[in-house]
Amino acid sequence: MTSPRTMAAALMAATMVVSLSFFLGRYLSPMARRSQDDARTVRQEALPRPGRQLVLVYVGSSRCGPSNQPDVVRAVGTAMTSVRRAAEASGSGFVAVGIARELSPVSGLEHLEKVGRFDELAVGQGDLNQASRRMISVDHPGIGATPQLIVLERDLYAQGAAIDNVNIQERVLLRRVGASEITRWIARGAPIPSSTPPSPTKGEPQR
Repeated sequence: MTSPRTMAAALMAATMVVSLSFFLGRYLSPMARRSQDDARTVRQEALPRPGRQLVLVYVGSSRCGPSNQPDVVRAVGTAMTSVRRAAEASGSGFVAVGIARELSPVSGLEHLEKVGRFDELAVGQGDLNQASRRMISVDHPGIGATPQLIVLERDLYAQGAAIDNVNIQERVLLRRVGASEITRWIARGAPIPSSTPPSPTKGEPQR
């Protein structure tokens, strides 16, 4: 005859198995699927490697009315396609960067998710967001307004075996600030100024 203590231990073990199965199904399985989806959605041309890249930078905010206008959201998508095609035509990589000038990281991520699919995201800290400061105040000074699109030409020069040991040279090819400038640029076919040859003093980027 099974003792009450044995029955209690068996019941506890069964409860633990059920709880573990629930945890695995509820949390770990979606995490694994999301990890697989993320791996599949990383674009090869956006991978960091020595060479030239065309970089499209979007700066917006969920609190900015024009940033949320449907025509602006569509324009950002069209700009991504246009800059990507220009990169492909020149044999360059393409990277789309989304910056949300938000105090709330959650609001920033929600806004950027609505606008488009980006390869790199920067949210939180409002005007002190480091990527925002770099694109507007420090490295590439410009008007601190939203929405805006910036197209950069970036050359990555290998300084060693590790990919993080690179010399990065960037220049702004164009900047469009405000809904009107952005939509007019798109209406003209989103032309991009001619690129420049890599600097001979830095060595040829490896493709």
